[in-house]
Amino acid sequence: MKGLIRKDFCQWKNYAKQYALMLVVFFGIGIALKSPEYTAFMTLIIGLSLTMSGFSTDEYYHWDVYACALPVDRKEIVAAKYATILLLAVFLSAVSAIFVGISAVILKKPVWDYVPVAGIHLLLLPFISALVYPVIYKYGIEKARMLYILFFLIPFLAVMALQEIMEKREMPKLIQMILELPNRNQILILGAVAITLLALTISYKISVKIYEKKEF
Repeated sequence: MKGLIRKDFCQWKNYAKQYALMLVVFFGIGIALKSPEYTAFMTLIIGLSLTMSGFSTDEYYHWDVYACALPVDRKEIVAAKYATILLLAVFLSAVSAIFVGISAVILKKPVWDYVPVAGIHLLLLPFISALVYPVIYKYGIEKARMLYILFFLIPFLAVMALQEIMEKREMPKLIQMILELPNRNQILILGAVAITLLALTISYKISVKIYEKKEF
């Protein structure tokens, strides 16, 4: 499995300089907008772009035909993709946290109020991937590309809807209870992690079933 994971990272290595330059540009824009969290948001976009490019490259070079001829189980091939997205999320989260922290220092804002945003934003990368991966395995990357945009928008629309509910003070009792707890931030983060891991687990099982039935 290490070789399968390494294969994806080697593909992305070719675009490292381009994405590094993009991060620097986004960092500058975030400073200009006085928004430390801007870089975290744009890092998520980079993560989604890398994920799509990985599948596109595999499809272009007919990687699955070659992979299925290797002495590896199909479950391993799928598991490597899911492991890769988790590693990518951790890496991008760390990079994003550094940029967000530096932005906060430059803008003279409390660093620890912004750095956690990097982790929260990049929980969305594996979550969105969990929703889209089964579709990619079933129909291919081109048909699933629009779903990435749709699922990317859903969490932000949900946050906006929650804010509107809070402003009208018509929150469900459970949400109100959580928001009133002294350790609400930890609870929300743990809840987000739990939901993401559950989504990945279900998604992985569906993707394996699809991939095992495919003929190349």
